[in-house]
Amino acid sequence: QPPMDAIVEFVRDGNTVRCLLMPSYHLVTVQLTGIKCPMLRREGSSNENNEPFAEEAKQFVDTRLLQRQVKVILDGVNNQNLVGTLLHPNGNIALHLLKDGLAKCVDWSLTLLQPGWREKYRATEKYAKDSRLRIWKNYVPQTGYGDNENNSSNDMGATASNGKSNDPSLKGYQAKVLEVMNGDALTIRDLRDNKIRKVYLSSVRAPRAADLQQKNDENNPSGTRQQIKRPLYEIPYLFEARELLRKRLVGKVVRVVTDYVQPASDDYPEKICCTVYAGNVNLGEALISKGLAKAVRHRQDDEKRSSHYDDLLTAEQQAEKRGVGIFSNGGGLQRIVDMTGESNKERAKGLLSVLQRNG
Repeated sequence: QPPMDAIVEFVRDGNTVRCLLMPSYHLVTVQLTGIKCPMLRREGSSNENNEPFAEEAKQFVDTRLLQRQVKVILDGVNNQNLVGTLLHPNGNIALHLLKDGLAKCVDWSLTLLQPGWREKYRATEKYAKDSRLRIWKNYVPQTGYGDNENNSSNDMGATASNGKSNDPSLKGYQAKVLEVMNGDALTIRDLRDNKIRKVYLSSVRAPRAADLQQKNDENNPSGTRQQIKRPLYEIPYLFEARELLRKRLVGKVVRVVTDYVQPASDDYPEKICCTVYAGNVNLGEALISKGLAKAVRHRQDDEKRSSHYDDLLTAEQQAEKRGVGIFSNGGGLQRIVDMTGESNKERAKGLLSVLQRNG
């Protein structure tokens, strides 16, 4: 979408303005893409208060944009409101709000930005966080990043970067893939110390049996829940996800960048979550782009996420738009004849001779 000339007629809050588009003279409401400012109290509401720094964010935009001519880039639509980027002669107003600690990044709308802008938004927000500016005055960095066993400086440096997969700053470490556990977990041998580890793809969720259980719950109004235990090939697209990784990775050397460590809980052990590259290909992004996995939806304040989280969200949006894999209307089940178990013993013996003759 090419930039359009506009005049800012009204500032509702820090990230919402009303613009008069030129030369068509259409009056439109535009939400700023990729950010969210503190909310002002709604008009007529007596039981609400302004969020901290909401007035400051509105005044910041008021003094710089009101009745000024700007360039508007329309990026998308949200709840019948246009979502866009406002460019002032002095720069992108969203970046200035982020830099002054008057706004925070919003995952869902960051994906509407062009890739070059996303990294700038994240880096600018990080600057405000580290400087403890305004809304970040009580900010405390979360712990649990990097490779706890080796404290690799390369891994720790990767957590703050959100660039392309061939970014030379994302060094990580070399490892050999021994086994693909399922669509989002690998067993690797760390070539630095020859230790065997199980790692998980950061912010990537392969299909689960629980997804089938959720669908059954929707069709079962009685509310009775039963735990589903299914073989891999009976879960739609899980077999394809596992096979894509197995054929491409087993026995191969990959580059592993540790993003965060998820602590152990009552039901689950500690999980080392990494971004894994085959060459310059981010394997998590490749899975999602083929519709064989989804991006995990983290809480907005949860910093334990993939160092390429925005790329994962973009890949998911594109896969959903194309209707591939788990975003298609159906299918994904492998038709496999189960010849295991005592009941199939005679049938399996009959097929053994056929397999031997065919080599």
